[in-house]
Amino acid sequence: MIADVWDETNALLLFQTWQHDFTLTEALIRIWTQPIAGLYRPLPLSVAFIGDSLLPFEGTTWYALRGLNITILLVSFGLLLNLARSLAKPSQPLTKTRETLLALAFFSSGSVMITAGWFANIFDAFTLFFILVGIKKATEKHWIAAFITLSLAFYCKEISALIFPFLFALCWSKKIPPKQGAILFISLLSSFCLYLVIRQNILPIGSKEDIHGFHLTQLPQTLYAWFESLWWQNTRREAGILGLVCSVLFFCSLKNLKITFCAIGAMLACTIIYLGMLPYEQDEKFTYLVFQSRLYLLPFVMLILIATVWGRSWSLSIVLMPILLGGIQSYTDYKRFQTVYAEIYQQAKKSDQTLIVDYPSSPLIDRRRNLKIGDYPNAPYLIDTQHARLIQVKP
Repeated sequence: MIADVWDETNALLLFQTWQHDFTLTEALIRIWTQPIAGLYRPLPLSVAFIGDSLLPFEGTTWYALRGLNITILLVSFGLLLNLARSLAKPSQPLTKTRETLLALAFFSSGSVMITAGWFANIFDAFTLFFILVGIKKATEKHWIAAFITLSLAFYCKEISALIFPFLFALCWSKKIPPKQGAILFISLLSSFCLYLVIRQNILPIGSKEDIHGFHLTQLPQTLYAWFESLWWQNTRREAGILGLVCSVLFFCSLKNLKITFCAIGAMLACTIIYLGMLPYEQDEKFTYLVFQSRLYLLPFVMLILIATVWGRSWSLSIVLMPILLGGIQSYTDYKRFQTVYAEIYQQAKKSDQTLIVDYPSSPLIDRRRNLKIGDYPNAPYLIDTQHARLIQVKP
């Protein structure tokens, strides 16, 4: 909790503008009928806006919104553990060792760390929560509740489409009745198509307004990067063959061939969803890639659930080390990133005039802090991206 950064700051400034210009109802209509910053993820954004509107402490609500993410993650882990226990065979209940490995993998992962520490990742947090609740309801044969909950996940983030291979796996392995499961699958597919129609009318997929380009020419690079970085959960390092070996060993460790097939299919689908979003960067310490771990949250949680229920005793053990190392790197990189912004805010607070910082990658005009960040070559301050530090170039 060092400082609000990037999309957090921009979101709070946008919320402040909306609160001044619109009523609560008008702002919510805007969220549900227009793209916001190249995204259409209206449900979590509505929650964040309402939360910011209700909290009385202007400029510090990022603490509370990060707290909301942390709460969602804690509840989600409880759901994950409960779901793993219910899916395990009655003759082979989960051991304490497996439950401990599941908890260690979850809480030490870079994806969970960045989601807990950056409220802009509220999209993934809500997606994970709704999908875990929906799967739990499906295993309990509460079909209407499962349909409603899983449908809500579609309006949180596009990665929610991963529910389809996982639901197919549950039906195929008869963890839920195949007939009712097929009806749920088809119903959800209809609901997802409705979401796509709405999204296409508001924010066409692959358009200039869409934050994701979906260029198929980037498929080979994305395919390699995804399976290579799946357990490190960032591309700040390139493990190469070692990362790929970890992924291969993990999928080979699954005892159920049907589940293995569905899990690999789901990960291949991720490479389509994240086309071109996994570049490698090892030279700069101050880079937007510090947030990259967020992309892995839902796929990662689905995989460790599969490993806990259908994997061999060593399934989680073989990937635990890269998970831990990746988590440490994500934590270190993000702490360094926040520290630079904290120093900027401190300098702005001490300045008698508007503080201007040269950093074109993430423009910011924050009148509350008397601060401008952007493409200002003659600014008295700049961010040294190679060493992650604020430098005064002019007195």
